[in-house]
Amino acid sequence: MEKEILERICFNCNFFLASRPGFSEYGICLEDKDFEPFIDELLENLNYSCCEALLREKEFPGDRDACNLYEEAEIIEIDNDDFQPYTETTEILSEPLSEGDLSMDLTTDEWRNHYRELDDDKKFDYLKKVLASGETAARSPDPELGEAVVSMFGDLHRRKLYGQLLELDNLIYSRENGIPNSDKHYIDHYCLDYHFFNRDIASIQRSLQSFIADPVESIDLLIPLHDTLNYYGYGELAIQVCQDVYNRVRDSDRLIGGAEEDFARTILMNEFQKLYQLKGQVTLAYREELFSRLVLYNYLDKDELNPVINYLLNDTNCSTLNYHDFEVNVQDFYDALSTGFIKYVFEEKGINFPTAYDIWMGAWSCFCKEAAEDIDNLERFFELDESSFNEYIGDRYALLSNKKPHAAAVLWGMPYVYDFLKMNQLIPEEVAFNALQYITWLKMALIDGQEDSICAYSFVHSWGKPDSVEEEDFLKEKIFFERAFTEIVDVNDYLPADFFRSKKRALERKWNESVVKHNELKTGRNELCPCGSKKKYKKCCGR
Repeated sequence: MEKEILERICFNCNFFLASRPGFSEYGICLEDKDFEPFIDELLENLNYSCCEALLREKEFPGDRDACNLYEEAEIIEIDNDDFQPYTETTEILSEPLSEGDLSMDLTTDEWRNHYRELDDDKKFDYLKKVLASGETAARSPDPELGEAVVSMFGDLHRRKLYGQLLELDNLIYSRENGIPNSDKHYIDHYCLDYHFFNRDIASIQRSLQSFIADPVESIDLLIPLHDTLNYYGYGELAIQVCQDVYNRVRDSDRLIGGAEEDFARTILMNEFQKLYQLKGQVTLAYREELFSRLVLYNYLDKDELNPVINYLLNDTNCSTLNYHDFEVNVQDFYDALSTGFIKYVFEEKGINFPTAYDIWMGAWSCFCKEAAEDIDNLERFFELDESSFNEYIGDRYALLSNKKPHAAAVLWGMPYVYDFLKMNQLIPEEVAFNALQYITWLKMALIDGQEDSICAYSFVHSWGKPDSVEEEDFLKEKIFFERAFTEIVDVNDYLPADFFRSKKRALERKWNESVVKHNELKTGRNELCPCGSKKKYKKCCGR
């Protein structure tokens, strides 16, 4: 048998080590002398935490051309029967199913009843048998099979059993089966968390196909997926998805009007980003071509677009803006600031235009604009309205919301906003300090409530560090997010004790202001106090 010739890239070199356990397209070169003290820990114990900061600093995509130290990796043939997919967890499934467990006639409905009687771990093996048999494809799409598979994917995702999750996924895509198409986007959305985290662009593209095939049916999952594509910086892929689904979403009578606007805005902001990168090469003819493309996505008014384009192509000194500018022309004031911010984070922090626009829009809705009107003070204008901000983030983190990634992007993006305002001398130190304190507290509160799923928002660490955030804090948070992907984490190991004390005080204050005052007129002086102290009301809150 002839030896396979591998492409001469770093990924196929013996000295390339994936920068996360398992299969990753990003990694480091073990010939780099900086890694010498850590070689044993990395190779023998897979201890990536021993040089986390260095590893993140030095990692690079493995598809680049190899250097002259290239040493081709050995190809080892593995029998398919012996292959066990990689899993990042030590959790082990129960004993394999016996012959009696698997000797079902899969062309009948008996598998359903048998499946329900199995324990959770045996259900995984049984579903593998059902899917691998190929006999399910002979039946029409089976809603109960689809429901069982979706439920299994959700359970494996929750338990962080990614190896088993990918094994089922490969079975589903490698052969025909009885899973209804309407269930496939639910399956794919569980896999996408893994693919995003590992930056596996090929697998991301494959998992997107079920959403593109039926964007109307999958819209509640497609919208957060679309946001996540933007926030990770997969601009070209996001544009492709938006172009593929826009007309079908817009024309559907099953969706509320305007559901297509997110997709149109992504196309617009990516067009603006390309235009900004061209700068001096932008001609009148190019502008006309741009307008003709944007008409397809309902951007019809050149008079609205031209001022933004002018601000993008010309240098704007935002530090000269004042409250009078806001009073004279609100839209012009907004365009100058928003384009200034977008250009700042794009150039300095590697944040793309669609993401920067979302962050700025979220921030704009939470400034104390009304309070500033009373005193004609731009400093008050940019104070953070904590109540509005809390409501903005909370509404988008609600149980049925499809804007959770957007909420994370705005919450973690707010420090960039206040860095920008401070840099342009639009706010004093005190305004920035107070806003950043509250933003930090709200981030910790979110981590406290979402510690098992917080890794879904790891895109916030693909951006450059905000100037107002310490390097150590940024790295510590990044490591915690990555740990949360591979293991069940204890948030108490990460959040400072001060947070829990402040949270307790906030809850007590909220309780006293709402429940106690609400019940004050109903509570007799000799009755138990409603605050829960077990004291009489007259001896406690009724004093």
